[in-house]
Amino acid sequence: MSEWDDNLQPASWNGIDFEVVSVSDSVDRQIVAHRYPFRDGADLEDTGREPRPTTVNAVFFGDGYLARLTKLRQEADKGKTGPFVHPLFGVWQCKVQRVSVDHEHSRRDLAAVVIQLLEDGTNSRIPDVASITAAETELNNTVAKAETTASNLPSPAPAEVAAATTDANTFIDDLQETSRDPSIRLDQLNAACAGAITALEESEDLTDVESWQLTQDIYEMQYYARQAKEAFEMNAPTILPFQIDSSMPMVAVAHRLYKDADRVDDLLRLNQIRNPFIVPSGKLKVHGS
Repeated sequence: MSEWDDNLQPASWNGIDFEVVSVSDSVDRQIVAHRYPFRDGADLEDTGREPRPTTVNAVFFGDGYLARLTKLRQEADKGKTGPFVHPLFGVWQCKVQRVSVDHEHSRRDLAAVVIQLLEDGTNSRIPDVASITAAETELNNTVAKAETTASNLPSPAPAEVAAATTDANTFIDDLQETSRDPSIRLDQLNAACAGAITALEESEDLTDVESWQLTQDIYEMQYYARQAKEAFEMNAPTILPFQIDSSMPMVAVAHRLYKDADRVDDLLRLNQIRNPFIVPSGKLKVHGS
């Protein structure tokens, strides 16, 4: 399964969401060449990685697109550093170097935007999320970091933060059951994270710096959970046909197959069936063991 199955991929900078059409990244090393008289070539010394540059071709569209675009321009103009949620490669701190906006008369309620970002910070790393195990590890680390950040605050964090980390831990537990589709759990986790971010933005007990750090942790939780889901789908268990002799509720099918009625949501999503009470007779797709 491709990492880029949809036409657009979500991304954000400093909490401002946008849809990505294409993205360009590079990794550059700082190389010092030591040259010597009367000697061919040079001795090369690696002195560290350059800050990562990223160029995003994005679109802002739909209701409220102009307000989000205006906020992006305003925040970029302040020279702020904020978490950049890349559509593929993780989360890191960036400043926006340039925002180029293109409006056309023929495209209403839509703007094509080029965003140039540059990594801000030292000793950051490029994570490995090529496998379910790697994605789980990254997600576990981020959840633990969020919990530590929340526990070290001088004032209690909003209750929504604990709810989000609890949902993240549940999502991780579900990944251990390799026959379970994680899509529904991911939707629940995203909703919990959105609630936590809103609560942090509205909190009067925390400083801007305290809220910002915890918000960054939650953005990372969302990112690595999505990476884990994509890794799951790339390594998904075999899908087998299952014959139903007569119409029956999907809950009965889930119980017969897995001895677990809660698996009904997985079957509904896999077979794109909306009515969980009446399932047409015939063959259903089910996850193999």
